[in-house]
Amino acid sequence: DHRDLHSFPTRRSSDLAASVGKTGAFFALPIEITCLAANAARDDARAIADAALPLGLLYQVQDDVRDLYAAKGRDRMGNDLREGKPSALAAAHIELHPHEAAELIHVLRTPRDLTSDGDVAYWTARFAESGALELVATRARQLIEKLKHDEVLTGAPALSGLVLSIAAWCYQVIDAAHAHSTLSNNREAV
Repeated sequence: DHRDLHSFPTRRSSDLAASVGKTGAFFALPIEITCLAANAARDDARAIADAALPLGLLYQVQDDVRDLYAAKGRDRMGNDLREGKPSALAAAHIELHPHEAAELIHVLRTPRDLTSDGDVAYWTARFAESGALELVATRARQLIEKLKHDEVLTGAPALSGLVLSIAAWCYQVIDAAHAHSTLSNNREAV
């Protein structure tokens, strides 16, 4: 059960491993297959695919941010929180504020139909106020830098351009949410 308190990733490494395994393969596998179809050696195809794994993590992070701060095309925002899904934001918040872990995990363990709009609004605001959204945005920028300077990707300029274009699109979502929350926090402070 994804709502099990002991399986909730409270460390960044757990969150990263889960996201790379969950989404990274969706980006890496087609790249590897394309390389193999283009007669690349198996090891070269795997190396290129592995180099693109951070793109999957970046995509997952933007999806987590979009779920709380932008329209995701679902009936309402905050569905990941309502469904008890660990997210980059929740993991970053717990990393920064471990004393609030039990409260957040309690909401994540609450059945979807019992998770209130107030709970979602509270944690959406709290992630922004607490620095979790800022930390996620910083780590997203670090992933993009990793992609920009990856030796394997820089050796394949066309692929590198495609990967960096997708990375830029992902970051736009994160940056817009971060900018909006920063502006909102500054207005409240005045």
